[in-house]
Order: sequence, then C-alpha cells, then structure tokens
Amino acid sequence: MSSCPRCSPELAAAPWSGYSLDCPLSGGDHHYHPCRGSHGCQTKRTRVPQAAAAFSNQACGMGKRQEMMAPETPRGISEAASLEQELLDEYRFGRQQLVELCGQGSAVAVAKAFPLSSGSRKQRTVLVVCGPEQNGAVGLACARHLRVFVSSRVLWRGTELGWGSAGDKNWGGLPPAAAITRPRFPQDYQPSIFCPARSADALHCDLTTQCEKMDIPFLSFLPTEVRLIDDAYRLVVDAVLGPGVRPVEAGGPCARALATLKRLSIPLVSLDVPSGWDTEAGGNAKDEVQPDVLVSFAAPKSCASRFSGRHHFVVGRFVPDDVRRKFGLRLPKYIGTDCVAAL
Repeated sequence: MSSCPRCSPELAAAPWSGYSLDCPLSGGDHHYHPCRGSHGCQTKRTRVPQAAAAFSNQACGMGKRQEMMAPETPRGISEAASLEQELLDEYRFGRQQLVELCGQGSAVAVAKAFPLSSGSRKQRTVLVVCGPEQNGAVGLACARHLRVFVSSRVLWRGTELGWGSAGDKNWGGLPPAAAITRPRFPQDYQPSIFCPARSADALHCDLTTQCEKMDIPFLSFLPTEVRLIDDAYRLVVDAVLGPGVRPVEAGGPCARALATLKRLSIPLVSLDVPSGWDTEAGGNAKDEVQPDVLVSFAAPKSCASRFSGRHHFVVGRFVPDDVRRKFGLRLPKYIGTDCVAAL
C-alpha cells in the first residue's frame, strides 16, 4: 500500500486503489490533492486515494445528476466558428453531415419537449420556418426527421398502452399483432415548411427535394394574422437565421417572417440561436423573438445566458473528446443512445 506524502494523515493512509471520475472542468480525468488546494486534470487515468477521489467528486459536484446537469460554457461567435472549422478541416466532417446531425438532434429535442400524447390533430402539427442560411438547412432536415417519428402508443382491447406499461408483462413488451386495433388518433408528426427566401445552395435544394418527396407541404406564404397559425399548429420551429446573421442582412422576407413569429401564442423552438438575437449579447424582450425551447448546436452560444424559456437542449454528442478538451467544452453526459441532452 502506498500513500501520498503531501496529504493529511487520513488521506496519506488511504490506499491508492481507486480511479477518479472524469472531470467536467477539463474533459480529462480528475485527481485531487487537498495539500495542494487545487484540482489537477490529465487525459491519462491517474490512481488516487479513494478518500481523496470521494472528496474531489463532492467538491466538484460530480454526482450523476450534477454531472448531467452541469452548465455549459457559452461560446462566442468566433469560437463557435473555429470549432465548426475544426470539425470540417481536421476531422473531415462534411457540411451535409453536420446539418444532418443537428437536424436529427433538433427533431429529437422537439419530440422530447412536445411528445405525441393527445388525440387532436393540432397536437401533431409543426410549422418549420427555414431561412436561406445553414440554419435553414438544419430546419429542413429537422422537418424530414419529424415526419418519420411516430408515437409508441398502441391500443390493446380498446385500452391505450405505451411501452413500459402493464401490457408488456403479458406480451414480452408488445401485444400480439392481431390484438392491436387501429389507433384512435394519428401517431406521427405532421410538419409543414415555410421558406421566406428560397436558397439556390445545392444542399438546400437537395433537402427541399427530400422533403417534397416525403409529402411534407411547403407553404406559399406565411399568414400575417397570427391567430391562423396559432389555431393550425401546435408549435413553430424557428430556423430562420443563424449565429451572427441580423434580420437586416437577411432581407425583407426573413424580417417579415420574424415579425410574425414574435406575436405567436403557441410555443416557439429556436435552433442554435433565436433568430435576430445578437449572438454575444442576446435579445431584447420587446424587440426579438422569445422562444420557449432553445436547441444549441455543439455548445450554447453566449446569448444563451439570456434565454429564459422552459427547455434548453444541446446537440453535441458528435463532438470528439479531443475537440471538447481543446475548446474547453463542458458537455453534459448523454443518456443511453440519446443524441441530445437537457441543460
């Protein structure tokens, strides 16, 4: 049995038999020496006294729940651009690949915040407003993924069952096929898309074709009377502008669409940054859209500190560990196979 000669007698007597947990402050492994009064992190596994590891875990708030809910370090627009360029240049991610990953994660976030749980038609209708920039491409991918999501609820002898219900015990997780009657309510999301300004970009064109082939309707105009939108849809996805793009730069159609989104009564889900917000400073409650849900890509941007909505998700599981460490990202722990995490 060995001990740390610099620690207190209690810790000095502790066997160096345990490994520390991953330190969220650095992305590496965590060890702690009380005699040094500071934390040390390294990427290689380090043996530490069990008592010291327990003390350090408590000091860092590294219980399972705390580690999952650890706040992100907000990214400025230049740092966010550098992170994306790192993925494109050094790790050979493709632009379409990143759009797909963010689009799928956005759709999953929508499904988590607004699950299919009601029989009314409105409960499954989603309007996705897509601008001409990259955020608009993510919105198109999000709509396509939503189109193929279905509820896991079925009817068994007239009773609605979901996975994990009492019916699982009798049928091994699924009632017999002959016993499943036709559902009394639609089980899939029904997205519609509105593009204030169409883009000639090849990726936009490809994603538009995919959505059209999957029978996702495109609106020819966005009603200026918000009551029509409130009555027709359960929620709206804001994919109009991306980080650093101001309404005046995007042109009149996008500015008019945002003017309508500001007045909605139904929930608004913004992708990466709420459209029109200053990426660094945030938005003004009177002049900008105020989303109920924010879905950040890779890591929250600086303006996320001004977000006061109900749900904040981050889509960043695809970010390699070395990139996380290089940019000092404190990404949350993702549960199971989830591609998004709640902050």
